[in-house]
Amino acid sequence: MHGRKKFIIALSLILLIVFILLSSSCASQKVVIGSKPFNEQYILAHMIALLLDEEGIEAEVQEGLGGSSINYEALKQGQIDAYVEYTGTAYSVILDLPQKKTWDPEIVYTESEAGMMEKDDIHIAVNIGFQDNYGIAVPENGPCRTA
Repeated sequence: MHGRKKFIIALSLILLIVFILLSSSCASQKVVIGSKPFNEQYILAHMIALLLDEEGIEAEVQEGLGGSSINYEALKQGQIDAYVEYTGTAYSVILDLPQKKTWDPEIVYTESEAGMMEKDDIHIAVNIGFQDNYGIAVPENGPCRTA
């Protein structure tokens, strides 16, 4: 990971902590962080919990609650206080918005943030600053097998 990306992620997580501190009386409460059931989510949830602990805020991670819909519903119901969501998933799954002809991450972020606030009064506390792009892995000789 490049130094700039590391800095952006660290700064974003710090901003999340500041947001949590300022948004409620979290200093006297336990903050519950939810996660989806895969490694990246476990790591991010525990990173947030560790940073909160360092600030004197008790934090608990509820690992692998389920997919986006389950975590989002737990957030709306007050069963968790935060979880990491991908704005593309928020856009297409949570808000059920139509597919875009051209996918612009900034527009998707802005529309997801506004839509979640309008629909459920859920605020995106901070943009973590990285994208989750995927590729397809194939053997060097190509995807076709020889007999």
